Amino acid sequence: MSSDFCAVCTDEIDSYMYQSVGHHAIDMYAEAMGLPLYRRTITGSALVTDKHYTKHPDDEVEDLFLLLQDIQVLFHLTHLCLTCVI
Repeated sequence: MSSDFCAVCTDEIDSYMYQSVGHHAIDMYAEAMGLPLYRRTITGSALVTDKHYTKHPDDEVEDLFLLLQDIQVLFHLTHLCLTCVI
């Protein structure tokens, strides 16, 4: 299973946390691996940039939390492991 964030109506967003360059190719990776792809649009922005994160409903980190929460419910998961490619 793979997941991804995509920008709204643009190829790249000014994000503190997410790299959106090349997000159009993510679906090809999922297709090549035969894995479902779950996407969510980034609606928040970088509001909390401190060393220790404090939940804020309009922060872009909450978009990631909501995507993972949806996947967790969909597959009845009790644990999730995240990684990123830089």
